[in-house]
Amino acid sequence: MQLPVSGAPTRPEEPAAPASERRTCPGLRRYRRPTAERRLIGPASPLAVAGPIGTAGDTDDNTDDNSDNVQILGNTIGPGVGGENIDVKDGTTGAKISGSTFDGSGLTGAHFDGSWVDIKGDKVLVENNIGRHTSNNGYETETHSRQPGWGCGTVFRGNRSDLSGATGSGRYGFHITHNDASSCPVTIARDSTVTGGGGVANPGVPVG
Repeated sequence: MQLPVSGAPTRPEEPAAPASERRTCPGLRRYRRPTAERRLIGPASPLAVAGPIGTAGDTDDNTDDNSDNVQILGNTIGPGVGGENIDVKDGTTGAKISGSTFDGSGLTGAHFDGSWVDIKGDKVLVENNIGRHTSNNGYETETHSRQPGWGCGTVFRGNRSDLSGATGSGRYGFHITHNDASSCPVTIARDSTVTGGGGVANPGVPVG
């Protein structure tokens, strides 16, 4: 199911937009699961495939909101978004992010918003996207001590990243916090291109 990105900021009680709607997103909102409500949140991601965040108690210790197999296709996100354009939370599996354009000119790094896409879920496919303007990296995968074992199996392919003007400490197209070929693999295909910055991926992460 495609998740649309809609236009002007909405009230929390407004129902989710129909799947056919697809527009630029200047505001901040979260999709908890494909048919769930959306609501405004603070300096965070406009699209969050929610696992622990947004579940009962709204803490990082719950993974009962599975939100599995969500597809985010053909969207334009940014500029002016003060958070990662997409945040895939731990507790989720099988998301697909494809054919989208990210403009991270609203990123500041103040709230760990150092990339267009932040991935803490498992087995995520990120393909054929275009990104420009970031404070640090293009795409990040993370493993969290609060939810060990998540953030593995991501596949990146066919993405074009322009890191020109990034000022962060890494400035990689793909920043991978943990990569183990047997227990926590991450694949970066050779057809992913990066302009500017410090390189395609942080040291020790294979490409191709």
